[in-house]
Amino acid sequence: MARVTAFGQPANDVERDAINYLRGHLPDTYEIIHNLEIKQDKEVFEIDLAILAPQCVFVVDIKGTHGHIEIYGSKWHPENRQPYYSPVAKLRQHAKILSSLISDTNRMHPELRRIHVQAVVLMTADDVHIVDRDGRDEDFVTYCNHKCLAYFQSSNTIPERRLKDISSLLPTARRAIQGKASPKSALPRYGDWQVEEKLGGNDRYTEYRAKKILMDGWTVRLRVYKIDPYQDTAEREAQRKLISNAFQAVLKIPPHPNILGIRDFFATDDGDCLVLVTDDIQGRALRQHIKKQNLPLDQKLGIMREVLIALDRAHKHGVIHRNLTPDNILLGSDGQACLIGFDYARIPHRTSTIAFNIIDDLEDDAAYQATECYRNPSKASLRSDLFSAGLVFYELLTGKQAFENAEQICDRSAVFLAKASELQPDLSPGLDSWLQKLCAFEPQNRFPNADTALQELTTLAMLQTLDLTDLPVDSHIDDRYRVLKRLGHPGSF
Repeated sequence: MARVTAFGQPANDVERDAINYLRGHLPDTYEIIHNLEIKQDKEVFEIDLAILAPQCVFVVDIKGTHGHIEIYGSKWHPENRQPYYSPVAKLRQHAKILSSLISDTNRMHPELRRIHVQAVVLMTADDVHIVDRDGRDEDFVTYCNHKCLAYFQSSNTIPERRLKDISSLLPTARRAIQGKASPKSALPRYGDWQVEEKLGGNDRYTEYRAKKILMDGWTVRLRVYKIDPYQDTAEREAQRKLISNAFQAVLKIPPHPNILGIRDFFATDDGDCLVLVTDDIQGRALRQHIKKQNLPLDQKLGIMREVLIALDRAHKHGVIHRNLTPDNILLGSDGQACLIGFDYARIPHRTSTIAFNIIDDLEDDAAYQATECYRNPSKASLRSDLFSAGLVFYELLTGKQAFENAEQICDRSAVFLAKASELQPDLSPGLDSWLQKLCAFEPQNRFPNADTALQELTTLAMLQTLDLTDLPVDSHIDDRYRVLKRLGHPGSF
């Protein structure tokens, strides 16, 4: 039986059951330290478990998420839920901090630098199943059954340059952790929202699922941004503007079923965090459906129409999205498309701009950016949003990304490598021309607005789904012709 050292109390039954399972199944040469916080400079790192093993130290994040989870790039896509940033990326940062803490305990002892600290996400639900499409996270994920027992007793994750036996160094590692750690706080409460589950995050924010206090069944998503109180006034104000951008953008747009609602935006009582509250919609990101190609053509065309309707709504109220990608379109459980991700939007009547501060953030999705906006978000316009929409639509219809990167878009003057109808023969040539006009290299050659693009798509969609070999009486073609009667049959004289 493994030794257990409690710094704080388990946040819920999921954590409690995981600790109990590991305690009863890992050998007595293991020590489990649970629910601790480590402060590094001005930042606090929360750790569910630190497992001291004979071969290395594990930093463990416990997740009780149920069902099917697909990983695409930097985001996890749980079944029927909005995607969130991978918890692995943040956890690996925790592992580096802990490694530095141990090695700095005694700089005269170089062997401490060779202790490997392995980040691992421990999934506890019996029905959870993870598919890592790109293979980025799979080495850092295990399950609370015989698989994790093998994982925690293996040396396969230890790099060659690190030690494979740290038994003699474990007392020093333990003292280093215990000397810097403090009890981890219970799941936090922000305003009227009680956190139920920590999802993931990045360098800018941590994301949670939370419920309204005293109201069962109402859940939301929280993005909690840390504010550095030691920054000078100008830097702190710039940070606040960037963080509040999504709230201000959606606030400019009257409520609409195809745009994710934002419930609230507020500062915590001590002013060290800003909290963005959004609806927690059941559904999947469009990227998941694109990868699976599990949607019929008429539904794809319907999604395209709804995205254009959402863009038209935003544009008419002066909001430019600036980051339209398959991850920022959510397909709800009712099949309705919902535009999300207004973090980097350009909003009207603003005395200052966030464009300079978001250049690097938009780099990851440069393959969906209009050429005039690459490394220059201030050039964004409604036509650049349409360009991005065209690239998403091309991928939705064909299952293939239109361009690999921003350089390829520029090299080819935004002309597709293959027409959509060449990849999907059931598509009409009219859709090829429509998509290419959305993605014209020069902004002035694109559709002037989303409504114009929508009207042409509506006509194309009608013709696309029309069976020209069996037109019923009184059906209309292109709003100009009406069928009176059939004159003959295919193949007849």
